[in-house]
Amino acid sequence: MTSARPDPARLDSSAPPARGPAARGDMNRDTSALNKARRGSARASALILAGTSLRIFATPVVMALILGRSWMAAAIVFVVVASTDWFDGRLARRWNVS
Repeated sequence: MTSARPDPARLDSSAPPARGPAARGDMNRDTSALNKARRGSARASALILAGTSLRIFATPVVMALILGRSWMAAAIVFVVVASTDWFDGRLARRWNVS
């Protein structure tokens, strides 16, 4: 009974086969797609940054209203800020801004 051994002449002990975009030869296409995805208009980025800044500054305001027992005002500010989060998330997906 003989065991099946691989032919030593056919074995290559160097690095394993390459995988990913470099092995397929489309590295330039992948990096250009990445650069295109990173690009976005300056106005779009500024608008999304403004929404994010608004939420950061509104957090202590909501907290102060809650601690001051102004429940209705805190709820109104929270709903407005939450709607800006939804809106700028929608814009970021549409404009490919991350």
